Amino acid sequence: EENKEAKKESSLREYTKSEELKEEQKPEEIGKSLSKLFKRYYGSRKLKAEWRYKNNRLEGISKSYYESGKLKGEENYKNGRLEDIAREYYPGGKLKAERNYKANRLSGITRRYYEGGQLWIKWNYKGGKRSGITKEYYSNGRRKAEANFKNDKLEGITRIYSKKGEIAAINSYRKGYKINAKKYNEIGKLVLDQNYPYEPTLTDERIARGLSGTLRMAFVKTKKFRVLRRIRMTGILRAQAFRLTGCATAECAVKIGKLLNVDYMAIG
Repeated sequence: EENKEAKKESSLREYTKSEELKEEQKPEEIGKSLSKLFKRYYGSRKLKAEWRYKNNRLEGISKSYYESGKLKGEENYKNGRLEDIAREYYPGGKLKAERNYKANRLSGITRRYYEGGQLWIKWNYKGGKRSGITKEYYSNGRRKAEANFKNDKLEGITRIYSKKGEIAAINSYRKGYKINAKKYNEIGKLVLDQNYPYEPTLTDERIARGLSGTLRMAFVKTKKFRVLRRIRMTGILRAQAFRLTGCATAECAVKIGKLLNVDYMAIG
């Protein structure tokens, strides 16, 4: 009998080639339904994760651990679906993120934190999609950005702030597409106010044709031209010949840049 029980117990354990315990299953009776507790281990035999199945579906609290033994994350399941609060932790033990779920979809407030414990960003979700106001902060606690989402797309006004708390940019969005961009210098003076005069569904080629028609002026082709990624444009804001487009590719920006006879273009 003892040998049979030993074989039964060992059959619930999975070993690596080096005979280190990798995974362990323990069946337990809960009422008339079979519940199984699974455990997974690091090569050092330290616990890596544990989760429970009930009637072949994830049920209850699942946890994962760093090899140090500290908690890495925890989630709650009901009938195989994520429910309620899920948390994630830094190796040092401080909270990294917390998310709310309803029927396996993100719902309500999701927060992410810096390793020092300060709030980094806060999203609001509805039915798995970002909805409403999102706020982001610098590690010093000052606000970094505020944006509004609708059906997981940017909608309305987005504000971006410097580390000193001063407004750096205000962008306007419609159905996820930027329709206006305003940028400010260190003393709060407006240095760029750019509209995006095209429909976002158009191709790059049609954008080029539409932009030239919108400006209603004669264009001169030129080779004096550079394509710049938007993240590098800070240093050239004072250039009089600067233009900003909504092109997603360098090819589109080159085409429009030659039409406009400008020195710089920003894309992306």
